[in-house]
Amino acid sequence: MDVGGASRGGRRRQRHDRSSDEFAPNAPRKSVTSRRKNKEVRENYKAMDPVSYSALRLKNWYEDLPRDEEIEGRRYWCMEQMYIYKDIYEPMKNLRPMQAIDVDILAENDHFEDAIWVVGRMGLKDIMKIQCDYSPELVKQFFATLAIKTDEERTMEWMSGSTHCSATLHRFASILGVSIDEGRRLHGPQQADKNALANLYTSEGRIGFTKGLLLIYSQLLRFFRATICPSGGNNDAIRGVLVDLMHLSYKCARDGDEVRDYTLDIMDFIFHEIRDAMVSRTTIPYAPYIQLLINNSVSVSEDLSGYPLVKHHVKKAYKLKPVSSAVPAPDSFMGDARSSGIAPGRHPDVPAMRKQVTRLSWFQRHILCMNIEIHKENYAASRERSEIKHTQAVILHKLSGDQGPPPQPPAHPGYTRWHSAQNHLTELNSLRTAEKEKVEDLSRRLTEVEKQRLALQEEVTAKSTELTATAKRWTDEFSALDRGLAAAFPETQDAALAAVGVARDSRRRETGEGSSEYFSMEDHMASMAARIEPITKLGWELRKAAEELVPMLWPEEAVPQDISGLISSMERAPDRFLDWKESATRAGADMALSFVLSWYNEVDLGQLQFRRAGVEDKLPADLKAARLARASAIADFVDKGAFVADPNPPPSDEDYMEDEEAEDAPEDDPSREA
Repeated sequence: MDVGGASRGGRRRQRHDRSSDEFAPNAPRKSVTSRRKNKEVRENYKAMDPVSYSALRLKNWYEDLPRDEEIEGRRYWCMEQMYIYKDIYEPMKNLRPMQAIDVDILAENDHFEDAIWVVGRMGLKDIMKIQCDYSPELVKQFFATLAIKTDEERTMEWMSGSTHCSATLHRFASILGVSIDEGRRLHGPQQADKNALANLYTSEGRIGFTKGLLLIYSQLLRFFRATICPSGGNNDAIRGVLVDLMHLSYKCARDGDEVRDYTLDIMDFIFHEIRDAMVSRTTIPYAPYIQLLINNSVSVSEDLSGYPLVKHHVKKAYKLKPVSSAVPAPDSFMGDARSSGIAPGRHPDVPAMRKQVTRLSWFQRHILCMNIEIHKENYAASRERSEIKHTQAVILHKLSGDQGPPPQPPAHPGYTRWHSAQNHLTELNSLRTAEKEKVEDLSRRLTEVEKQRLALQEEVTAKSTELTATAKRWTDEFSALDRGLAAAFPETQDAALAAVGVARDSRRRETGEGSSEYFSMEDHMASMAARIEPITKLGWELRKAAEELVPMLWPEEAVPQDISGLISSMERAPDRFLDWKESATRAGADMALSFVLSWYNEVDLGQLQFRRAGVEDKLPADLKAARLARASAIADFVDKGAFVADPNPPPSDEDYMEDEEAEDAPEDDPSREA
């Protein structure tokens, strides 16, 4: 018996796929459009470009947004998740088909002995046995609401029913009963090379497809497709990470050293397949495994019994019909084994020998005949090269216009005579020498390229260091300028902080950048840009105030038209205010004396140089009040717009310094004058 493969996948389609509304409890549900009228047209996530959708799915809704409690049924954290479900996963008809495989039952049949030995070395027996019925609706909801954190634990968050669930990859591994962070990892930036699978095929096989695989690899492919690497499209093609998985199984099967470890890091494989399916909007893998995760993560209060389940079957086994069971011809030894992928048939006249020794492994059986097989392949390659040379000679003969007979095809000796003459060894040595020269030349070129790469790396590192230092210096300068503007114009601080918040939200939506207590250069730029408008208004108001103030302080002078002139005038304004206070005092006193002299012209102004002592204390209060009232009335006659300078100004600082120097100068010696 053999395990049913991809070629029969068409007969085993899921017959339980229905509309997502049919699976949901409390159906029917109102659509968002009918519940929220006059809503703007939104973008369809199915038609969104891959880069934008990938960036969208790599963010974490559960950290960035509060839960939208208005969503009917509370099955989504936010409206964006519901739209993703409706655009992408609700129309999705089929999940990737998976079936459990009971390797213990298959091991009872020697037909699967080699394939089971390989999957055992790769550590896949336990994951292949897992069987769990699943709900397509819950699995689709899982993928529509899934968010993967960037922490070391690789935590996943999603919605199941109305419950917000989370689990680390370690927790997922414990639920599946497999180890984590052990074994070989196949996902990476490297490109899968289908040509590495050339040795897995018979001579009729086509690399990169299922047709023509040797028996053991055909069995392994069906094992992988049913469990760890389910197919999401063309079952006849081998591509993506399945190429690397098949190549790893090939190396495992050919390596007789059972101490060498070929274990696969299963959880890393599953994690990357789930993540790739999420961001690329492909069909959903691992529905039984995800259902197990959901069942062990949802709270007891959440009732999931309303979601119908799809049966997760155990894959049935059947035996492939051999390509040929005829006795191999003497000159085609190993031919049937190469073409059919099974051992050569036994002659019917030869009685069956009772097996008294341990059965040889696949590796041992094939290694015993490896030299013969290699010789036959070399013979076929020698004939092919000879025919290519003849074809080239015939083409050149026709192109040259030669009227003579064309070159005759070469005579090919039989395999036995060719092998006895050791011609293949001569050709092999010639090819080995030529290939060795190519390898040495390639090695020299690689050495030169490596030197160039190191030099370029050093240059890039130096430039990167220089740019980093420049960026830091610019950031510090922008920070100092921003702080200076904040200190000079505190009125702009609210607008600046609001602009920084908007800029950070925009970057978070576009790149997923997290918040920081420190300002970046972009934050400082947004802050200063927000300060420009209020600072401009304040500057305009300040200029208007200065232009109104300068004519009042210096009525005889023209108002400066430039900012520097206004600033210079405002710097002299405090002293000018003092001068105007003294002018007002002199003007008031002059007007008071003018009133006195207008009535008493015989008053001696010289007597008014000093004031009598104690006069203020002897005046009655009513007389003081009357005097103040009269002084206020006299003040109305003063021209307040006329500046009254001091007729006897005190000496300036320069004149005062010159007088002091003159006093300190030594007197002339009288004796010298005599």
